[in-house]
Amino acid sequence: MRSLMLVLLTALPLFAVAETATNNDAIQYSHDARYVYAKTAYALTWDQEQIQAVSQAQTQIAAHLTALQSVNPRIGGAKGQLISAIQSNIPAFERGLDDIVGLMQKYFSTAKPYGLRRWKALPSAFVLFTGIEVRGGLGLSGGGSVMLGMVFMPVHVHRTEIDTNKVEEYFEFDTNLILWPTANVGAGFGGGGNYRGGLGLVWGSLTNAKDLKGLVGGASVTGDLGMGINGKILLLKNWSRPGTINNTLVTFGVDIGPSAGLDAHANISWIFDAEGWLKAAGGIMPH
Repeated sequence: MRSLMLVLLTALPLFAVAETATNNDAIQYSHDARYVYAKTAYALTWDQEQIQAVSQAQTQIAAHLTALQSVNPRIGGAKGQLISAIQSNIPAFERGLDDIVGLMQKYFSTAKPYGLRRWKALPSAFVLFTGIEVRGGLGLSGGGSVMLGMVFMPVHVHRTEIDTNKVEEYFEFDTNLILWPTANVGAGFGGGGNYRGGLGLVWGSLTNAKDLKGLVGGASVTGDLGMGINGKILLLKNWSRPGTINNTLVTFGVDIGPSAGLDAHANISWIFDAEGWLKAAGGIMPH
């Protein structure tokens, strides 16, 4: 237990390491047939610059939607416009919505944080995972695991109704299914196979839950006798995003099974976007 606590405590200075990565757009803008959305990672809602960016964007969105009312097909229909007139306005209306989203994304999305900020201590997401792990050895030991997990990223949403400019605010979770195979080697004794389930906390910038993928490396400590615990400190590099290190992860797992032993291992793994695979394979996951 003492070894586990020492490993976990060393995670504290690593949270800042993950923040050396350059943020992608911190606020994501989009629209559907009835609403324009501004979605901000919950951790960033504690940053005054991001709050100001969203506030300025909402003012701009309202002004541009008001200007689009003359070509809004729903408003035109309610005013008794001819179908031919409404249809002729549709291209300008759809182009206008796309332009609003593009303008907001370009000029009101990222306010790069500077210095030490208290909100950086907040996790940006968490992961629930389950799977199997096998390890063994005496002195020199090693093993591996395969975990299936779900990433939950809390998001603050501003939703503006296109026809009325009415704004609603609420929170939701952006989610993504991941596959997480790991290989490890180090010092220890004992071993066997276990079922493992647990929780992971994620620090560092995320645009959405799908950003949590890529090469992962770090250290772990495991101790069990029929039932045990596992703790890991990990650094993640997503090759599709800028920065040397993108995220820090700290995981806590509970092992249940016939194994017995104690070990400290170096870990290397890869987090895969399993949900993206399933969608590509035939739309198994909902969009």
